[in-house]
Amino acid sequence: MPLGYSLEIVSPTEAMFDNFSKPTTVLEPCKGRACPHAGKFREARKKIRQIPNDNLNVRNSGVSRVKGGHAVNLQDVNLLKIETHACIELIVPIANRMIQQTMRLTGGLSQKHWLACERRGAIDPGDNPFIPVTGHSVVRMQTPVRCEGDLYNGKRCKNLR
Repeated sequence: MPLGYSLEIVSPTEAMFDNFSKPTTVLEPCKGRACPHAGKFREARKKIRQIPNDNLNVRNSGVSRVKGGHAVNLQDVNLLKIETHACIELIVPIANRMIQQTMRLTGGLSQKHWLACERRGAIDPGDNPFIPVTGHSVVRMQTPVRCEGDLYNGKRCKNLR
């Protein structure tokens, strides 16, 4: 990703996965007599762990505390929350320098995204400064969350860090 741009998955976290994931039977390809009813798939011998997302309206909606102190339920865990950060060039004359100086004087330098934009401006010196812009996205997931890396035990998930 270019300097000054970042993408962070806020939810679901690994703690949420640990708390809400369930062992689930999935299908695996098969051939010949091993396939029931002359099909092409059978139930896998080993169950994988995933956060269920079907029939949420009839599942337990009880709240649970996860690591970090957040109180969430299964419906909350099925929301994908993403935060993106970008350094945008301020091209408005005069106001751009006023905004930059105000950010410097009011403690903007303590924010990691502001510092990334300052570094971007140092590498890409131009007539205009860069300022941090943050965007938030929330989407209900359409498929169950599975642990990338360890499907069966659900530990050290690459996609939930």
